[in-house]
Amino acid sequence: EMQFGTNHLGHFALTGLLLDMLLKTPASRVVTTSSSAQFAGTIKFDDLQGVKSYSRYGAYGQSKLANVLFAFELQRRLAAAGASTISVAVHPGLVRTNLQTTTVASTGSGTEGLMYRIVMPLLSMTPEEGARPQLYAATMPDVKGGEHIAVQFMHIRGYPARVRAAGPAYNLTIARQLWEVSEELTGVRYTALAQPQTV
Repeated sequence: EMQFGTNHLGHFALTGLLLDMLLKTPASRVVTTSSSAQFAGTIKFDDLQGVKSYSRYGAYGQSKLANVLFAFELQRRLAAAGASTISVAVHPGLVRTNLQTTTVASTGSGTEGLMYRIVMPLLSMTPEEGARPQLYAATMPDVKGGEHIAVQFMHIRGYPARVRAAGPAYNLTIARQLWEVSEELTGVRYTALAQPQTV
């Protein structure tokens, strides 16, 4: 499925391919960008590709929940390996880019398009404002591995803050199953990082 492949598997593979360099770089960071769609996401291990049933919003939510699951599991494995590299998850809020407008134009309804034309200018942030959570997570010295940095106001806009991620993002069983499936689907193995022991 294209959204899962692009939004999650691509990031998983790229990070894995850069892992040796990251581990050799003191205090390096991996910042994985998710979205508030994680809160509506479910990892459907029996239908990751959306063959049995498909919803573009469901697929997007699945990919964004996968981002946070990956970021948190990566942090657990980095910590277990004693690495100085940390992994942080972020979501930027509602940002005025062409993501929604082009998606709606190609596959959405007229009502959907009207909503985006009205709601986006009122509630969304500029791309520069939307970059704040990523910049904060990547550069601020007080950021710790395993944190979730997001915008303050209803996951829509505002300044970066530590915000709790979606409940399933903290599920170790789901995270480890997703990790194994991701290694199988990408062919990228994180051999330098062992699975942390369950306490």
